[in-house]
Amino acid sequence: MTVLDRARSTRTTASATDSAGPRTIVIRRGDRLSMRVRARTIVVVAVLVVIAAAAAVVALGVGEYRVDPATVLSVLTGRDTGFDSVVVLEWRMPRILLALVLGAVLGMSGAIFQALTRNPLGSPDIIGFGIGAYTGALVAIAVFGGGYYLMAGGAIVGGMVAAVAVYALAYRSGVAGFRLIVVGIAVSAVLNSVNQWIVIEIDLKQAITASVWSQGTLSGVEWKQLVPVAVCSAVAIAAVCALGPQLAVLQMGDDAAGALGVRVERVRLAYLVVGVVLVAVATAAAGPISFVALAAPQLARRLSGGGRRRARRVGGHGGGAAVGQRPRRTDRSRAHAAARRCRHGVCRWALPGVAADHAGTERTRMNDSAPTLGARDLVLGYGGRTIVDGLRVDIAPGAVTAVVGPNACGKSTLLRGLSRLLAPTRGQVVLDGHDISTLRTKEVARRLGLLPQTSIAPEGITVADLVARGRFPHQRVLRQFSRDDERAVAEAMTATGVDELAGRPVDELSGGQRQRVWVAMVLAQQTPVILLDEPTTFLDIAHQIELLDLFRRLNRAQGSTIVAVLHDLNHACRFADVVIAMKDGAIVAQGAPADVITAELVEEVYGLPCRIIDDPESHTPLVIPRVSR
Repeated sequence: MTVLDRARSTRTTASATDSAGPRTIVIRRGDRLSMRVRARTIVVVAVLVVIAAAAAVVALGVGEYRVDPATVLSVLTGRDTGFDSVVVLEWRMPRILLALVLGAVLGMSGAIFQALTRNPLGSPDIIGFGIGAYTGALVAIAVFGGGYYLMAGGAIVGGMVAAVAVYALAYRSGVAGFRLIVVGIAVSAVLNSVNQWIVIEIDLKQAITASVWSQGTLSGVEWKQLVPVAVCSAVAIAAVCALGPQLAVLQMGDDAAGALGVRVERVRLAYLVVGVVLVAVATAAAGPISFVALAAPQLARRLSGGGRRRARRVGGHGGGAAVGQRPRRTDRSRAHAAARRCRHGVCRWALPGVAADHAGTERTRMNDSAPTLGARDLVLGYGGRTIVDGLRVDIAPGAVTAVVGPNACGKSTLLRGLSRLLAPTRGQVVLDGHDISTLRTKEVARRLGLLPQTSIAPEGITVADLVARGRFPHQRVLRQFSRDDERAVAEAMTATGVDELAGRPVDELSGGQRQRVWVAMVLAQQTPVILLDEPTTFLDIAHQIELLDLFRRLNRAQGSTIVAVLHDLNHACRFADVVIAMKDGAIVAQGAPADVITAELVEEVYGLPCRIIDDPESHTPLVIPRVSR
């Protein structure tokens, strides 16, 4: 039996006043089907379907031979079989249906390219794919004299050739969205010149055919032309559905997507091919139509609320804190109680064993059953420049390891290599006794989580939705949001203190709040190994301590293996069991903080004269830089 669970995210202002966030409907059927969609999206789609149906009925009666709406309805219900039925069903109906199909196709292709490029200007007509399809059709007219199917075939081939050219020219160890747009604009300009030359060179009859077709028209469309377009469109849309929610994850940046189990370049190329097929089919059927793919995704996003920015409220009863500051404890408690009263709201669970008081907790002994991670003769670099050369390291299982060193010494490069985001030139990374390159991408993402230095929050995405994307490695196409996913997301938000921000758009948060949201996404991934690349970036001192303390408690409670790149040596000594010091792409020292962080090592690695004293709180090394005289 299908179960409809309504989940309502709780939006809390700085004054801790509850406010409704976006309503979401979760459709579940046993353990095999679990899908989530915004209630507003369902309403918008239903309204648009009604409007489209009404417009279609009106359009069926409009023309030189007018048919009133009542007669149109009689024809559609089979009660009128006279001449009016020929006009409506044979002449106008194919055009109306083709217009609806092409609108959906162009809108989907625009959404794909705007998501791939992470830019609202990433439309196929701007990038050059639509112009490439037009070029292919012109070649078919010039060489073969035209014909619907020849022009259609030429448009598809031309769109594909343009896509290959743009992709090849934009590829630099991957394809960046902005570079794809710039290269696409350049290719589009070249193809426009080619098209003008072809029109000048062909004879007058062919030039007239090309001119009429280039304006984009559905005139003269018959059922036999509609069917192949509908079939091709259905196959392409099915391919988009088969690829699943990977496009949404890809919008967060290549590193974040790769860490969540997306084969970035393979998925990007697959979506690129599908998007080109969609725009080529549309161009082949009706000529180049430029504005739909650009405008439709933006309109859909605004109507569904995906791109809407919510006004922030500050102050309130009792004098709330300003946005970006932590609410007072009484406010937070009131918000938590209100959230729990919501029957189907996002629950506020603490991470198992993490919420307990950790004062005086002894450092965890190495856990032999914890996952193992290491590198063997690892060589890493970018564009022929070697950063890490012949590195060997074994990460202490079940421990907190801090990687320290000066800027550009290879710390982040090492983490990218350990997480399989950066393929080694030589050597291998070993995860649980297996070469990590032989494991499936999602399998790696279920074992190893990564918080990269740079991630991108898609426009308008809420905190709860972004944290939920951390569950991607555990999901399938038809099982997108189970109860386990819901529980993991709620626990992660509670642990990082962002549960009160659940309904807020990420792009209106402060830098520190955003960083905690990204950490919550990594925690929601629930991996036994967590790699953190400068996790305290943008955080104030209080939140730095809270966050590092959270990871230490997570390690103590669950035996998680945690590796963090840190710049603060005192934080590394206080919170880590093991410190790895790096310089010039090599490991200088590795061991307990008291053994590694010495005055001699700090001066050797950083060139900083200092004194090392005992931290009176944690009894770990405390680095005191010497004052220059």
